[in-house]
Amino acid sequence: MTATVAVLVPVLARPKNVRPLVSSILSSSYKPSFDGLSATLYFLVTKGDVAEELAIYEVQDVWAGLLSSHIIWVSADGEGWAKKINLGHRITKEPWVLCAADDVIFRPGWLAALQPVFDSGFLGVVGTNDLVSESAYGHCCTHPLVSRAYADEYGTVDGPGAICDEGYDHQFVDNEIASLAIARKLWRYERKCVIEHRHWALGKAEDDETYRKGRANGMKDWDRFRLRCEKYGWDFLWTARQTPASAPVLERGGT
Repeated sequence: MTATVAVLVPVLARPKNVRPLVSSILSSSYKPSFDGLSATLYFLVTKGDVAEELAIYEVQDVWAGLLSSHIIWVSADGEGWAKKINLGHRITKEPWVLCAADDVIFRPGWLAALQPVFDSGFLGVVGTNDLVSESAYGHCCTHPLVSRAYADEYGTVDGPGAICDEGYDHQFVDNEIASLAIARKLWRYERKCVIEHRHWALGKAEDDETYRKGRANGMKDWDRFRLRCEKYGWDFLWTARQTPASAPVLERGGT
């Protein structure tokens, strides 16, 4: 079974990040035919933000095949990772949506590793391996792959038609996506699909204004996630349990 993936990259005012990102996906998977699979990059850029618009020039320098259709312009009130991901979901058409970022590196074989998912007919949320400790337990990941059918039919806890809850400032959006999919028994983890998160907290990047802005309301975001876990009965204690890395394939069903 063939499948196509919309790789959504919300550009967050860090033009220096896009060159290694694009280089990694070009070298690892971006070919006309890749084992019957294909991936299309989309950059979500805030119009009028000089740093974000500069990122597009960086992309053009390394990727001659960049087309205007690969750029999704976002208004100032649509800033933020969650809002950009939701907008990308609404605009793109591919059957799978990868919620990426501008500080990731695509490791060789990441797309081919998803072939079993596509062949199985699974239509839920797939955890990718971001090389962050908790994702190795199979209960969360910072950059999930979401079936369009899942987003359209189930969506967030507040209703269908979206991937992210936009009530968070920045943090714990990914935790909620995973927790909700697990509760619905529509979560699957693919360890071999490595999309490395090169975050400053992991010692893989320098701290910058985007990271500082992202954690400014970290405690508020945590309180929101914790209260929603208590309200809806989600399990948010997976970080304290070193559960097996090979999380089970969960079938459709649940709440």
